[in-house]
Amino acid sequence: PYLPLAAGNIGRIYAKIGEKEKALGYGQRAIDEAERTGNPQMRWQASYRMGTIQRDAGMKEEALRSFRETIAVIEEMRKGVVPEDEARTGFLEEKQVVYADTIMLLYEVGRTEEALEMAERARARAFLDLLGSRALLESAAHGSGSAAASKEPQDEITVRVDWLGGPAVRPDPSPKGKPVGPRAPCGRYT
Repeated sequence: PYLPLAAGNIGRIYAKIGEKEKALGYGQRAIDEAERTGNPQMRWQASYRMGTIQRDAGMKEEALRSFRETIAVIEEMRKGVVPEDEARTGFLEEKQVVYADTIMLLYEVGRTEEALEMAERARARAFLDLLGSRALLESAAHGSGSAAASKEPQDEITVRVDWLGGPAVRPDPSPKGKPVGPRAPCGRYT
């Protein structure tokens, strides 16, 4: 089951020493073997390794495609992790490098707006996971392991992440109950 990882690592080594064709061959073998296993963990790792091989070989557009495929697999895996589960709290930790490499590559090829969007996306995911870990810790501290108890801290904050660039909205404590608008430059909500 670890053949995709081994092939991907061999490909990365060949890429580092400048043997592009061998590197790409091993990278493709890693992807093929990962697909054959059907294991999403292997799929994202093989796709990420192919992206790094392509990046090191100067194939930046191809590397971006591979990194985006990697992120798609990671996001799909993330959906399957229960929000109250301890695994969710650390789910993105080992995968942050994928987001970081994608952001850097977008910046290198002059796509600064896309790089900023990706950075916001990664930050939002980390923030939501942080809220989940806080809820998990508080429910454990209160001796309650229920899902309802773990959601209470998240109910204090309404987070809306709009991938199309919309502003984050938080509830207004006023009796009107209207949401507060985008954050003003001075740090206050308008």
